[in-house]
This record gives sequence, structure tokens and C-alpha cells, in this order.
Amino acid sequence: MKKVGICGVYGNDVEILGGQTIKVKELTEELIHIFGAEEVTTVNTYKWRKNPLDLFIKCCNMIKDCENIIIMPAHNGLKVFSPMFFFLNIIFKRKIHYIVIGGWLYDYLCKYKLVKLCLHKFSGIYVETKSMKKSLESLGFNNVHIMNNFKRLKLMNKTELTTTYVEPYKLCMFSRVTQGKGIEDAINSIVNINTKMGRTVFNLDIYGPIDNRYKDRFEEIIKISPQYIKYCGFVDSKKSVDVIKNYFVQLFPTRYKTEGIPGSIIDSYFAGVPVLASRWNNFNDVIDENKTGIGFEFLSQEDLEDKLIYIANNPKIIIDMKINCIDKSLIYSPDYVMKEFIEHLK
Repeated sequence: MKKVGICGVYGNDVEILGGQTIKVKELTEELIHIFGAEEVTTVNTYKWRKNPLDLFIKCCNMIKDCENIIIMPAHNGLKVFSPMFFFLNIIFKRKIHYIVIGGWLYDYLCKYKLVKLCLHKFSGIYVETKSMKKSLESLGFNNVHIMNNFKRLKLMNKTELTTTYVEPYKLCMFSRVTQGKGIEDAINSIVNINTKMGRTVFNLDIYGPIDNRYKDRFEEIIKISPQYIKYCGFVDSKKSVDVIKNYFVQLFPTRYKTEGIPGSIIDSYFAGVPVLASRWNNFNDVIDENKTGIGFEFLSQEDLEDKLIYIANNPKIIIDMKINCIDKSLIYSPDYVMKEFIEHLK
């Protein structure tokens, strides 16, 4: 019998997917590294609705053959996979672990009572922040653990950190390119500031896969934007540090209140680059105010602009945070995170 089976979105070899797929793949790589490839099996849920019977058979075989089952679905998938594995486990009696991606689960479980019932019976639910753990415990869960999002990345040497910056300050965004990530808030803020100042105070480079539903609108925005606003394509997650390290600050103006631990912020910490972010629900669990980043009022473009002007006038504040980012990155390393998680698989 194998040690662990993982049910998650691995995508395909062509389409570029977002943070969910990256997290599934990172976890799989680490478990293979720890237990060996012969002890790990996977089921790819990518576009599973095209052949649900095939997926069900694969999941049956996986739970039959593995001591531990890990599921990593997003919103829609959780309604399917949590009951399916709950009922299969009546027969097979395995350890079922649900690793949560993002910070949306509390509101979701208040709506879907069957999912809530099923998750109560799982061996473990692994959330990304203390706030998320506390909210689930208020629903009566006693099987919730904190498991930081993590990445195996190259860590910048503190002696290599840039300590001098001049205008125009280079800013970046690393995320899915969609309106909900605050792309337009960032662009509008930079344009407003540069226009008011009569010079280019900031450049903004945007990286990430473009959401198909946003593609036409985004391409039109870039087309009419000044030259200091650029879309720079998609960067492989393993190479993110080498790109981000060249920037002054990473912007994270998300409009999603329920973000968990965004992978792009982990990238930024490994690169020694502070983050200017909107204060989503879990902000305080991820960013240490004035130590690893600066927050602005959620959904407030005005406050975003104020904070940008503030750091332009006081660049030393950002420079002094860089070492703190390197130090903070250690808790998002796989060696730190997996050590505790592996204990739950024994």
C-alpha cells in the first residue's frame, strides 16, 4: 500500500494555470522527495467534468491503494470531492486530509451544510492562517491545523540586496491577470501619480496568466496605457525570485477579501522585496506592517495612491524592510512547513 494519494488540479502541459495548480504541484514534489515516487500517487482533476466516471474510478483506486488521501479542490470541486471521499471512506477507513487553498472556507461552510458535515469527519483540515483556523473552530471543528503556503525557491543572499533606488521606482505585480486582483486600481494609481507629478515617479510591470474572461479588456487597457505600464508575460514560479529581486516593491492590491497566503507574496519575501497590499481578511497573518510591507485600505485607490507617494518620498523605509522579508521567508519554506505536516501522515 502506498503512503499517500493526492487529488488536485495538475493542469496539462499546455495551459498556464494559477496559484491552485502551483500549490498542488509543490506539495506533490515535496512528498515525492520525502517518501519516494513509488509511495505517492496522484489524480488530476483538471476538467474532470468531461469524464466524471473516469475520475470516480481513479479516486476509488487511489483510496483503495493509499494510507493517506489528500484533496485540494477549490470552491466548486469541494461540493463534489468532500462527499465522495467521505462516503468512500466508510468502506476503506483511510486518513483523509483537506488542504485549503485561499481563505474562503468559513463563508462556504455556512452555506453548504453537507460539506461541513463531511469535513468534520476528515482526519485533518489544513488552513493557511490563524484567522482561518479560529473561524472554523467557531463552527465546531476540532480537526483544523495551520499549514503555511510554501514554495521551494532560491533565497536571496542578504549581501546581494539592492540598497539604493532612484526614480523611476520599479514596481511589479505577480498574479492572475484579472480585475479582481486590483490590476486596474494599480494602473490607475500609477498613471494618476505620474500625471500629477509631471514626471515618471513609478514604472509598473505586470506578470501572470491572463484570465480568458478579462483578456480583451486587459489588452485594450495596456494598449492605451503610457509606456511606463507594461505587461511582461508569465514567469515560471521557480524563476520568480530572479525577476522580483530587481524591483523596489511588489503591489498586491487584491479585491478578493478572502485571499489566504498569496504565492506571489512568498515569492517577494524570498526575493527580499517588500509588498504594498490591500488589507484583505488575512493581511495581518501574512504581512508585518512596516516590517515586511505596508497596507492600504481595502478597495481604496485613494489610499493606495497616498501610500505610493509616501514610499516615493521615503524610500529608506522600503530599503530597511528588505532584510525582514528574507527572514520572514523561512516560515514559507517547504523544510519548515512539511516537517509538521508529515507527522499527520504517520
